[in-house]
Amino acid sequence: MPSLRSCLRSPSPSPGDPDAIAHLAACLANGFGTEADPEKAYELALKAAEAGNVYGMFIAGNCFLYGWGTEKDYAKALEWFQKAADLGEAKAMTSIAYIYQEGLGTAQDYAKALEWYQKAADLGEPYAFADLGYMFDKGLGTEPDPAKAFEYYQKAADLGVAWAINNLGIMYEDGRGTEANPVKAFEYYQKAEALGNSDAIHNLANAYFYGTGTEQDYAKALEWYLKAAD
Repeated sequence: MPSLRSCLRSPSPSPGDPDAIAHLAACLANGFGTEADPEKAYELALKAAEAGNVYGMFIAGNCFLYGWGTEKDYAKALEWFQKAADLGEAKAMTSIAYIYQEGLGTAQDYAKALEWYQKAADLGEPYAFADLGYMFDKGLGTEPDPAKAFEYYQKAADLGVAWAINNLGIMYEDGRGTEANPVKAFEYYQKAEALGNSDAIHNLANAYFYGTGTEQDYAKALEWYLKAAD
């Protein structure tokens, strides 16, 4: 997503600047640096997309996928993501994979999802590495492969993907794809929680409750369980 600086550009970009229009649409959709305005975001995303801007195509796809300023329409979402992917947009490839993984407006197809996640990962997309980790972890579209899952989670974690960091913690705790190391598991849960991952909060609570990877501390466990329940 765009930086705050890009969100604070003039609210009325010049007609000849589709990239600014696309980034403004992203900011308005998510409320970055301004009040969220999904209807305006949808209008601007389509304008940028129809002008041939790749990022605008991606945001337009998200508008249809999540119902930002318009009715959800998975077929149209897939259409815009495909156009962006054809022009090399890795995030759009990840979104196509997600649509096939969840079977949104199309038949669920884990093999196609895996293929699209791999295409995005080949372009260095951080979340694609995390999603590949999940696919190999759960055996979706492929045989379960904990070692590969660990490898992809690690790549995503190195790029700052919070939920991949949490999942690495789980793998260290369970000894799947790597040697069991509860201390490292605890450290990864702490890192994931610091980045805002909610699942890590519950995992930290369990670590304190059972004394896994850290000293048993019921007071701290209670504190973290309260945060998880909040």
